[in-house]
Amino acid sequence: MQAVSLDGTRVRTLIAGLDERPDGIVVDQSRGHVYWTNMRAPDPGSGPRPEGRL
Repeated sequence: MQAVSLDGTRVRTLIAGLDERPDGIVVDQSRGHVYWTNMRAPDPGSGPRPEGRL
């Protein structure tokens, strides 16, 4: 995971060695935290279910 300045001139690595690409990222600047999710591809059978079925 990398951080890039808005003008693209500064790139720095925050976390190296992630196996998957994050699909959701939130930066909490006031606390100095970065949160992300790696949900991967959905299972083929986990699509939307017809209403009334579980």
